[in-house]
Amino acid sequence: MGIERRVLAAAGLALLLGGCAASQDVAVERVSGAQYAPTSVVEVLQHAPKQPYRVIAKLDARGAPGTPVAQVLASLQAKAAALGANAIVVQDLSATQAGTLQFNPSGGQMTQTAAQLVPHLKAQALRYIGN
Repeated sequence: MGIERRVLAAAGLALLLGGCAASQDVAVERVSGAQYAPTSVVEVLQHAPKQPYRVIAKLDARGAPGTPVAQVLASLQAKAAALGANAIVVQDLSATQAGTLQFNPSGGQMTQTAAQLVPHLKAQALRYIGN
């Protein structure tokens, strides 16, 4: 399966998983003053597309530790769709939060919590020229 198909498959999975979960707050920095009608499909890309486009906004979304990255990605897609974007170019800045060692007073023993992924995605919302 090609990279583009894998990206689209991941985007579809993100929409399915994200539809059931609470949405994440997405910070929006508008780059274009133009207003566009909302779109129904937003492609998820790792690199800029070959066809002509304009960047309409920069998006930034973070999730709580342990939140699935797919849920945060779905939030980015939903925000981009509301802005009228046809695609988003995503940069994954997620980091792993180390586990902690805690004293359990009831048993007098130490317990360790597992490390968790803290999702952080940035994206450029793109509008294809001619759409």
